[in-house]
Amino acid sequence: MNHLHPVRGSCTGFPAWLVLAAAILLLASCSYLPLAGSTAPAGVMVTDYRDCYELRPATGSLSATGFIFVSGGFVDPAAYIEAMAPIVRAGYPVLIQKVPGNLAVLDAAGSLALRGKVGGITRWVVGGHSLGGAMAANTVNANPAAFAGLVLEAAY
Repeated sequence: MNHLHPVRGSCTGFPAWLVLAAAILLLASCSYLPLAGSTAPAGVMVTDYRDCYELRPATGSLSATGFIFVSGGFVDPAAYIEAMAPIVRAGYPVLIQKVPGNLAVLDAAGSLALRGKVGGITRWVVGGHSLGGAMAANTVNANPAAFAGLVLEAAY
């Protein structure tokens, strides 16, 4: 009789504790910690929320158009703060979405929920880098009336 048994050294023989340890390490490396020891770019106020970083101009008026940005796969959302500074200094509020495990595919429509985060914004543009751009495009495709525009940065 032919029975299937895992062969030693094969992928099917991973112990459960090893898989669990790898999952814990992955999740721990994707934590959303405050920007300890860092400073906001000149002219930009940064507020760290559980679901996003909110960037506002330090002075001047706030535009009625806001920008939601979705980070690329496995990229810490804080890495985009400096790159968004010129947009913010021009008067546009920016929300950089935080997603589980730094993978936008795990919260593909999260940008929809962020639209109510900043009062006084009547138009939203959404965009993203790499995987985040692909998820932003999917969100706009599924909800065309929710966004006034789409910005893609090296997205596929």
